[in-house]
Amino acid sequence: MQKALQGLEEDGFIFTYRTSGKYVTEDKEFILKEKKKLAEVLYKDFINNLKSLGYSDLEINKILKESDI
Repeated sequence: MQKALQGLEEDGFIFTYRTSGKYVTEDKEFILKEKKKLAEVLYKDFINNLKSLGYSDLEINKILKESDI
């Protein structure tokens, strides 16, 4: 548990006040940056999964344009 908390603190997700405990960051810029990084990973995984199913770039673009997302 301590390693996990230390990792989160090193990455900037939480911070510690010595006498009152650990808190989740409220740094909006940091949170948006991390969300964007996660979205990019998910997007790349999605594209790679479609390619592994045999879809071409053209077909993938068509799927994305026609989706209701």
